[in-house]
Amino acid sequence: MAKMSVGVYGVGFVGGATADVLEQAHKVYRYDAFYSSQRHRQAWNSQKQLDELATGSDVVFFCLPTPMQSNDEIDYSPMHDSFHKFAHALDDFGRSKDSVVGVIRSTAVSGTTDSFAEKYGLRLTFNPEFLREKTAFEDMKNTSRVVIGSKNRADGNVVEGVYKEIFPNAAY
Repeated sequence: MAKMSVGVYGVGFVGGATADVLEQAHKVYRYDAFYSSQRHRQAWNSQKQLDELATGSDVVFFCLPTPMQSNDEIDYSPMHDSFHKFAHALDDFGRSKDSVVGVIRSTAVSGTTDSFAEKYGLRLTFNPEFLREKTAFEDMKNTSRVVIGSKNRADGNVVEGVYKEIFPNAAY
């Protein structure tokens, strides 16, 4: 597989580790609406970075918080806000929403990926993360499994291709 252009939307402990590992084989664009990384001494929340991610990425990993609400339901508002913002950024540059494969890499229940894809007109797959906060980079770097969920075989194969460069045994 060839080097790909990969976006990581949300660079907290999951997104940061994902970006750091994928950067070993791919061009990575980072964006986070709220996060400023002390480790990298760079803020990832400028409009320029969102524009670069929207125009330059073939695949975008959405690594977003899914906090619990007081009623024990998952709060998907960070995802809604991010998909809305990303879809508008694609529109702003005249880029088709189906030109990018989006990957949800956050906690979500069954059916969530499909409902977001339908609502925002995006191509979305699901890739659960198995990372511990304190050892996220090491967990990502030494991953023993890659799980990819997609209704569309072509999209699953694209995500597999991102991982295959680093984890040769990854298979969709």
